Amino acid sequence: MKSKESTLLFGVVTGPKLEIAEEEILSHLDWIDAVEFRLDLFIDLDLRQLRSLLKKLPIPILFTLRRQDQGGGFTRSEKIRLQFIEELCQLQPDFLDLEYDVPTSFRKKLFFNYPKIHFIASYHNFEKFPKLDPVLSSLFTPYAHFYKIAIHCSSCIEALQLLLLSKKHTNLATIGLGERAQFTRLIAPILGMPLSYVALKLQTAAGQLTLKDLQLYRFSTLNSTTVIYALLGDPIDISLSPVVHNTAFAAQKKNALYCKIPCDKNELTECLSLIQQLPFKGLSITMPLKEITAAITHSLQKAVNTLVIDSEITSFNTDGIGAVQALEKKTALFKKKIVLFGAGGVAQAIAQKAIDKGAFITFINRTREKAIQLAKIYRCRGGGIDLFPLHYDIIINCTPNPDCIQSEWICSNSIAMDTVYQPHWTGFLKKASLKNCKLIFGKELFVNQAVQQQKLWDSSFSKEELEQVITQAIHKSFI
Repeated sequence: MKSKESTLLFGVVTGPKLEIAEEEILSHLDWIDAVEFRLDLFIDLDLRQLRSLLKKLPIPILFTLRRQDQGGGFTRSEKIRLQFIEELCQLQPDFLDLEYDVPTSFRKKLFFNYPKIHFIASYHNFEKFPKLDPVLSSLFTPYAHFYKIAIHCSSCIEALQLLLLSKKHTNLATIGLGERAQFTRLIAPILGMPLSYVALKLQTAAGQLTLKDLQLYRFSTLNSTTVIYALLGDPIDISLSPVVHNTAFAAQKKNALYCKIPCDKNELTECLSLIQQLPFKGLSITMPLKEITAAITHSLQKAVNTLVIDSEITSFNTDGIGAVQALEKKTALFKKKIVLFGAGGVAQAIAQKAIDKGAFITFINRTREKAIQLAKIYRCRGGGIDLFPLHYDIIINCTPNPDCIQSEWICSNSIAMDTVYQPHWTGFLKKASLKNCKLIFGKELFVNQAVQQQKLWDSSFSKEELEQVITQAIHKSFI
């Protein structure tokens, strides 16, 4: 499982005792290429004991002794820290991390006195995203072999800018700090960054990869020819899309990564522009971006959930197809009366496909003006919840809230469908089951639309093969 490409994956150990670190390292050798000792987080460090441990380890070693203002745990004076670093160099680690503002004379002395050590010049900012040009000017030194910038990113724009920076400079690793920028760590091997990090036990920075992440995202397989797909939206933290699409890519032996990129409406235009400068080939679009994405990409549809990226961006919506496929397993849609509760992108996608099948649509929304507006566009009925009670054959919850439809609004013996797939038994479907409704769970729509996305992204599998792989992936995630 070790990386065979240029990116060296360091397993990070934090102690606080060398005995604990030894156990962690030796039990995870199959997953990492090298190990970083965060010595600033160790207690009662004995250099003789450390020297003895180094002799047992069959992989490269990196020492880091970071002070507090650089996100570290070393609390004593800078003079003592530098003296300790010199002592550590005598142990001849393979790598040593020095902050960008270490005195040049000190850095130069170590560089020439210890020619077997590979020195990393690093810059950390855990609070804000600074101007990058001054950071680069202060970081680059002739007395280092590799360079690292780790910066807090409050938006996907900042994270993507970091990635593009790494494309311009060899031997530079750029890391977006924070959960919203975790995808920058995943993409490191694809852009040929020299270094990446995984927490063996304790995460030392928000968004740092874990061993579970390595498995889900097939990190060891990523290389310079890997193509990237991603989910855009916010919030997306509990989405199963990375699970199903990475599983599908693995089953097809496709050299591809699917990651999550938190993105809100005001970031979308610039986000898509930056993504086109990186090896992305497709995107899934979720709330609240489906309608604005349609406008930005000049789609003929009112809402889109899938993008194919080539020389230009092409937009599609697989929600409507996925819903219709699920519905048609229960009934023919011709002349059926369908209530769509909600007025967002999912509702519009389903409406268009159902109308094409000859169904009669009614939009119902708590904000009645939005439903009425859509009714004019799709030439159907629409209004507020005052339209209940009314007779219908099918009712579909198209909102992210699985509990918003009251029991008295549900017609007995109708077909009830939820577009929410987590949890499996939503509040709406529980109510519908008590009304003797035929139920369609959100998972079925999710599987169908994901299959369609894979086909748009040139899947080599048949529809039936994809259904099986994706369904199994979802099942395993709930076990």
